[in-house]
Amino acid sequence: ERLFDLSTDMLCVADFDGFFRIVNSAFENTLGYARQVLLNTPSIDFVHPDDKAATLAARKRLLQAGEPVTCFENRYRCKDGSYKWLAWNAVASPKEKFVYAVARDITGQKAVQQALAGQRDLFKHVLANVPASIFWKDRNSVYLGANQRFAQDTGIQDPDELVGKTDYELAWTREQADFYRACDREVMDSGESMLNIEESQQQADGEMIELLTNKVPL
Repeated sequence: ERLFDLSTDMLCVADFDGFFRIVNSAFENTLGYARQVLLNTPSIDFVHPDDKAATLAARKRLLQAGEPVTCFENRYRCKDGSYKWLAWNAVASPKEKFVYAVARDITGQKAVQQALAGQRDLFKHVLANVPASIFWKDRNSVYLGANQRFAQDTGIQDPDELVGKTDYELAWTREQADFYRACDREVMDSGESMLNIEESQQQADGEMIELLTNKVPL
């Protein structure tokens, strides 16, 4: 019982009717409710409206099929009206008709994930709209990504299809591919940028164009 209350994770025992029978101090501290409120309120009432259907479906699988719940995420309403993201692990005991569960507050992690997703979306938007061809490679000059404009130069519609390819697999001539890779190697070996490289490039449609290229080591 002491270990139960000392845990910083939210530990609980619930019955098959959806009521908490036992909760530890972390439940009170995380959500802000008095323990009696938590015990006397159906647990589904705390769940965010958008998460109720998934929560009920997970509970059905747990109680009827006996499938353990692992890393299930939903939002719980706090006393102040805000919501916190919780990650649940739970098992059911049909003989006792109890559910034993552990929840962890992952609200901070969710905020970081959303911020990173926003940054990725912004990065993709910039890449898609900047009026230049952009690409990046690993130390073996294998493509790791590119924007849409560069993909079109190669004759490939989806930039993701470039991942894993080398210059020798694209529309350029052999001599052009050799030159590009030589510049890549110089940049990587020296750790210094090469700016305003004048180079020719054969496009996917056979047209030959002249480029001014910058290569920067990352």
